[in-house]
Amino acid sequence: MNEIQLLLEAVTPIFLFGAATGNNAQPELRGAPFRGQLRYWYRTLYPNCSSENLLRLEAQVFGSTEIGSRVSVITKPKNSRSMPVNAKVVLPHRNHGRFTLKAFSEGSQFYLTTRVKDRASIDPLLKSLLLLLNFSGVGKRVRRGFSSLKVLEMSADTIPDEYQQGLDLLGASEFKNVAEIRQHYSSLLSHVLNDRFNSSTTIAGFPQDDVSHSYPAFADGSWCALVTEQSLGNDYKEAMENFWHRHLRSDVIIDHPRDRAFGYANGGRRASPFHLHMVRAKDGFHLVLIAFNASPMPTTDSWKKHYKLYQSCLNAYGGAIFFSPERDNNDA
Repeated sequence: MNEIQLLLEAVTPIFLFGAATGNNAQPELRGAPFRGQLRYWYRTLYPNCSSENLLRLEAQVFGSTEIGSRVSVITKPKNSRSMPVNAKVVLPHRNHGRFTLKAFSEGSQFYLTTRVKDRASIDPLLKSLLLLLNFSGVGKRVRRGFSSLKVLEMSADTIPDEYQQGLDLLGASEFKNVAEIRQHYSSLLSHVLNDRFNSSTTIAGFPQDDVSHSYPAFADGSWCALVTEQSLGNDYKEAMENFWHRHLRSDVIIDHPRDRAFGYANGGRRASPFHLHMVRAKDGFHLVLIAFNASPMPTTDSWKKHYKLYQSCLNAYGGAIFFSPERDNNDA
């Protein structure tokens, strides 16, 4: 059995619940949400697949109703049977903190253990873990900066030496400043995408292709990531408020009912096409955004809203963007 054990710390609160709903619902630390996110990020590595082929590829690693999973996911708190739970503001940018939910508090620590039954599944698991922990998390509001996680310790003695590069990237989470963060994300994308990406410090590199992909994936012409240069301070709530008020909800960028470029939950449901992730370095919080131009985009101008969001953030904070090559007209 090939095992990777990570000791993780919550950089921002984790809203993670089970089947219970309502005010009495308590956060639950479970492996299933992590498995779901691993599946999501695994799919992003295979653009231009038909639904049938994508499900087949996914089943080979994570299983299906017909095929057993090659990967097991186990979670447990570090020091006790439970982690600290407190009421946390869900929408720091509005309502003056009136809307709260119980959450695992920032600073909570827990173990995430993944076990792989065959060597062929090690590389897909490692790449999925890297994307999950560096761009996302688990639970409610994960696409808006909550459940950002940091690796404190890693044990992977049973993983063969040929996967050491991925392990080194997985264990890297101590950053002094944005230069180290930027280098980390460049190395990470180089590893998972086989160097098929570009980088820039200007918005000129943002993909302008209006043709959306059929699902979120690292398809040519349809994704872009941003790492902000300026620190937004040492308080995650202030960093979130800054981002929302100055950018996501500014008059130029704010979503209107006719656009809904950043996802919606009324009149149907569509997950947000972009993920906000928060990285805590020694000089404070930095924002990491990644957006996928995936259908169904509500209008032809929706991707342009993402362009304006990135432009606004770059103007305010500086930083680096990583983006896909231009779309090949022969792509499926």
